[in-house]
Amino acid sequence: MGWNGDYPGRLNFLGALLILAGAVLLAWTLTTMLLVARRLPLRVGFGLRPTQLVQTGPYARMRHPMYVAESCFWLGIIVLFGSPVVAAVFICVAAMTWIIPKEEKALEERFGEEYMTYRDHVPPTLRFGRKH
Repeated sequence: MGWNGDYPGRLNFLGALLILAGAVLLAWTLTTMLLVARRLPLRVGFGLRPTQLVQTGPYARMRHPMYVAESCFWLGIIVLFGSPVVAAVFICVAAMTWIIPKEEKALEERFGEEYMTYRDHVPPTLRFGRKH
């Protein structure tokens, strides 16, 4: 896989599909969050503690759609441009997933049984062909 002069090779164009998938997933996620935000009270306490557990839209299919969308973007750029520099940056960004267990622990503490039931029924990322 590589560029032929100034033009990408055929396989490089698969990166564009990944970028598109990431964009669609991100748009769906943001639309879902905007719809949920409309149901929140006018005054929401300042802080990082969530006030509502979102279980609709992409959150009904995976617990971390924003991470999945971002990964699609980065992988798409790597494949489209065939760039080892971008691949190295992606590895650094992917290493930041250490925060996911902390986020899930905070959600479990905040929402208790509701979050544990959600976690048991919804996979962390999109899965194809098998039930979680």
